[in-house]
Amino acid sequence: MGFYRDRNRESVSRHLIDLEGRFYPEGAGAITNASNEGQGFTVTRTGTGAYTLALDEEFLSLVSFEVDMQLAAAGDMMAELGDIDLANKAIYLRVVKKSDGTAVEAGALDANQSISFKFALKQTAAI
Repeated sequence: MGFYRDRNRESVSRHLIDLEGRFYPEGAGAITNASNEGQGFTVTRTGTGAYTLALDEEFLSLVSFEVDMQLAAAGDMMAELGDIDLANKAIYLRVVKKSDGTAVEAGALDANQSISFKFALKQTAAI
């Protein structure tokens, strides 16, 4: 667990962990996890615009989150948080059209197009 930022000394809550990362969608292809930025997760493409973040460690709860998408060109799409299944160490993200919310492919691999996230997670029920 040494690669997470533990906010235990900075927060009233105990064992609050920041998990941050970024990955590069590759259209309908598989994600190349060697290109991911950050540690503690791997990404799998699970459907049209759908991605599963497999967490290396188990967490009790999600306290807060940010999900953003950087685009190579202006587009009608955005990344958003999907289901959260911490019992199975999985968080689901998806890419949707801004205009109507339908799932879309994020496009071919592009160094200027990525999905980034930041999760504040708790590892214990202690307050």
